[in-house]
Amino acid sequence: MKRVLLVAVLLPLLVACTLPHPRPPDDPPTSPAASQLVIDLGGGVWIAVLGTDSSWAPTAEHNCADAVHRLVTPTGDYQVALLRADCTGAPQALNGFHGYFVSPPAGSEVATATTPLGPARLFSHQYEECTNSCGFGTDEVALVAVGDRTIQAIAVAGVSGAARTRDRAQLVSLLQGLRKA
Repeated sequence: MKRVLLVAVLLPLLVACTLPHPRPPDDPPTSPAASQLVIDLGGGVWIAVLGTDSSWAPTAEHNCADAVHRLVTPTGDYQVALLRADCTGAPQALNGFHGYFVSPPAGSEVATATTPLGPARLFSHQYEECTNSCGFGTDEVALVAVGDRTIQAIAVAGVSGAARTRDRAQLVSLLQGLRKA
């Protein structure tokens, strides 16, 4: 009888030790591993990035692309668009609009970098936000020709703090995710 009683007491304890225990509710949740996004820019062109994407259709006033993608990555914010062949450009970067560039503005210092789709022309451009007063930042811009269209990638600057200027090398690194079908 003592053995039966001992087995009846110990068996549930042994089973409980082998079952997985749920985490207590006060344990911090584990963050999921970052994943790479593949974003269709249109025209058989896509870009792979680590981060998040939100896109919007441009307004009639600034309508050079079917969509502009706002990419938030570990290295900062970017805007990427495939500009249509009929785009004539809109270089004024003001109040959330960072411009469309079919070519670097006159007087820009232009550098080049290699991408999987060909050379990129790189330059800096001033960005401005004005409400009661104005603040300025410096966007880094890359243009990559794809047939009669242009991929425009902008490392978006802020108007205050460390984000007022962007690292061109990080923009070039982002461009390495470009592919064509």
